[in-house]
Amino acid sequence: MTHSLGSSIARRPRIALIAPGQEIPSGQGTQAATLAVKLRRDGFDVVLLPIDPPFPLSSLRRLRAADVVHIFIVFDRSFPSAAALMLLAKRWGKRVVLSYYKGDATDHAKVLEPWVKRVDDLVVPSVSFQRIFAQHGHRARVIPPIVDVCRFQYRKRAPLRPHFLSTRSLNSEHDLENTLLAFALVRTRYADATLTIAGTGSEAHDLRRLGKSLGSLDIRFLGKVEPSDMPCLYDEADIFLNSSLTDYQPTAVLEAMASGLPVITTNCADLPLLVQDGITGMIVPPQVPSSMAQAATVLMEGKGLGQQIGYRAKEHLERYTWSYVREAWTAVYAGQSVLSPARMKHAVKKASHAA
Repeated sequence: MTHSLGSSIARRPRIALIAPGQEIPSGQGTQAATLAVKLRRDGFDVVLLPIDPPFPLSSLRRLRAADVVHIFIVFDRSFPSAAALMLLAKRWGKRVVLSYYKGDATDHAKVLEPWVKRVDDLVVPSVSFQRIFAQHGHRARVIPPIVDVCRFQYRKRAPLRPHFLSTRSLNSEHDLENTLLAFALVRTRYADATLTIAGTGSEAHDLRRLGKSLGSLDIRFLGKVEPSDMPCLYDEADIFLNSSLTDYQPTAVLEAMASGLPVITTNCADLPLLVQDGITGMIVPPQVPSSMAQAATVLMEGKGLGQQIGYRAKEHLERYTWSYVREAWTAVYAGQSVLSPARMKHAVKKASHAA
């Protein structure tokens, strides 16, 4: 039986969140930081420890003081440290929670198999991930990522300007080359079009060189942007572009939607579940710059279409708010049963009435 939120908070387990820090910009790091803020406001004792290697030995004392160790797994150079911390936490008798948010789940489910067997709970952001892990015999809870809507200023884009934004990392899976080529096509139609690209990654040099070769001075590469500066960046733009080749529940797209930005995105993986074509965004095929450019033209020339999409997208975000997922995370930390969708909706109504 799942206890009420109140009884869970009364127990106030001490929680250690282990996730990428500011030196490794990622959606997992953003999610961990947001979760830490929300949990503290609900009365939990939470410490957020960056996994950026090397993991400081001074943090082990804080880890040992926790009742629950929650690790956001990332398949990069921090993975060996995360795996070692999982084993150490279990040896100390801690409840260990593992969050898997991003990557090729089909391959990673195999790699994670010996580790998933040792943890107490596995949390994933989508049903797609849940099904993949189930094929390997692992049960996973689905809890949508959190978008802190209070941080992002919703603004109605009227008139809609050809001011485009991308906040995805400059790595191959996000195919920023497609975004740049699409913008070049848009630029031939709208002379005042601009594109701002925020983020870092392995393809940064090549993408900057491509931007110069396109001959446009209206492409800005900002590099790394601090999380505190992101709301202003979204507010300045009018249309969000996402060319991902694989994606599930990207925080960047959710933040754009919270800001009122109409989103144009590829239809890879779970993105069509997040964005409904023509309703809460525009869906285009991957690696077809002309399709992304055409979608931008439709938005620009459709009377009020961008404003309607931006508003409906913001309204669609309820299931990504803290009110919606609060009880689900409380259940995870307390080791309680999985909440049904109906119970999660009840929790949202309960929280709304309380507010």
